[in-house]
Amino acid sequence: MRTEILKNREIWGDEFKAKKEEERPVYEPVLDLITSIIERNSYTKILDYGCGDGRFGFYFKKKAKSRQLAGADIGKEALRLCSGIYDELYLTDGLTLPDQRFDFIILNSVLEHIPLDLWDSFFKEINKKLSKEGAIFIVIPNKYGLMHKFTDTWKDEKEKWGHCSVVDIKFLKNKLRAFGFKNLKLSFLFKVDKLPDYIKCPGAFRKIIMVPLSIVNLYPFYYLRDSFWILAKRT
Repeated sequence: MRTEILKNREIWGDEFKAKKEEERPVYEPVLDLITSIIERNSYTKILDYGCGDGRFGFYFKKKAKSRQLAGADIGKEALRLCSGIYDELYLTDGLTLPDQRFDFIILNSVLEHIPLDLWDSFFKEINKKLSKEGAIFIVIPNKYGLMHKFTDTWKDEKEKWGHCSVVDIKFLKNKLRAFGFKNLKLSFLFKVDKLPDYIKCPGAFRKIIMVPLSIVNLYPFYYLRDSFWILAKRT
């Protein structure tokens, strides 16, 4: 329902209202990954949909100044933080894209905020606004991730973060294929190289516990990882 999207606007509006431009993180591994994909494929017209505080645009503009970068978000507070970073900014209703075509569309932690019954409409809109040789990059939590199932990391996620559609890898791949995206590349955001701080455990046992936990870095166990990304192309 669209009320879920309005709830997201309220949650993230409050989050960004007190935030200052200089508080934006300047680097995350996923930002470097997205930048390298854009440069490798020579995409020139890019849309950061759900741009939030502009962290991708802030990082990307330092790396690749010759691209046309647009940002879109449901909240005015988010766009305030993004002022001066993106070449173009758009206020969206959370389901529609700017009325132009893009080579590359970024959906970094966006789909989980859109109700499942609206996904078909959203992907139809993406197909209209994506160039013939274009691609989309998606980051989304993994429904069957170990942290998602067995820790309190995502406790009250619907109320706290506005997550209403957390799915598994197979579901998303099938949805993308149904909308004509046949070329899918999938991986995960981060290796599990230390025990997360929110798992309470005596210091002497943390390294011991990491031995079995490190298995989730290996195929096929990495399908239990917390979040994943998909790069989707039509051909």
